[in-house]
Parts: sequence; structure tokens; C-alpha cells
Amino acid sequence: MIAIGRVAKTQIGEKEMQFAAVAEFETFEKAMSFKSHPDYVDALDELGDDETMSVKRTSCVVSG
Repeated sequence: MIAIGRVAKTQIGEKEMQFAAVAEFETFEKAMSFKSHPDYVDALDELGDDETMSVKRTSCVVSG
């Protein structure tokens, strides 16, 4: 994890973000497949059947 914390101010976008995280992966493919990692799947299970009732988020992958 490169950075994680409260968002000081959302500059562009409809909604104010509360928290943000930046993670670095060894390859683009690993970044794209993180959602199938057992630890991530276990964390999602903690949110219940409809994760959108607990959290709203945006996930982006930047290659470069």
C-alpha cells in the first residue's frame, strides 16, 4: 500500500470521498485480478450480501 487515508477535499466529482487508497502491483494483470484474491473475497463477505448497503466506492487501475 503506497497511501491510505482520509480525503482532504474532492476536487472533481459528484460526491465527496471519505477515504482513498493507492496500491502498487507488480504487473497490470495482478492489479486487474486483485478482486479475486482470497483475502479480498473474505473482506467482501464481511460486508454482507449487498456491499453497496455498507460502502460505495470507485476502483481504478492506472498502467504505467
